[in-house]
Amino acid sequence: MKNKWLDLVRDAAPWLFLLLLCDLFFILLAWMASPEPFLVLVGLMVAFSFGCAAAGLGIVARKRQRQEVAFHIFLSEPSLIHEKDLIEASDLSLKPLLQELGNFLREERRLLAAYDH
Repeated sequence: MKNKWLDLVRDAAPWLFLLLLCDLFFILLAWMASPEPFLVLVGLMVAFSFGCAAAGLGIVARKRQRQEVAFHIFLSEPSLIHEKDLIEASDLSLKPLLQELGNFLREERRLLAAYDH
């Protein structure tokens, strides 16, 4: 479980870095605009950014878990229905690759079945 979270954070590193840059920019703007409540504003910005990052990582973790389940079901039985479920659980950019994989696995199973008879 720990490795999955580390992998997730590593994959999201560019987005987390951009979020950090935005925070730094807005912290600078808050300091320039109103130095008096600066610490309160910085605390709120950092807390909000941390909450958004945690929520985003949680959403992506749940999506990956659904993808893993759909993938294992598809591998055990590469039917068109399971292929469709896997495609729906995955990113749209993977659709052609998953369809190609499904066609390949179904053809291999057909050849094995023909060979066994």
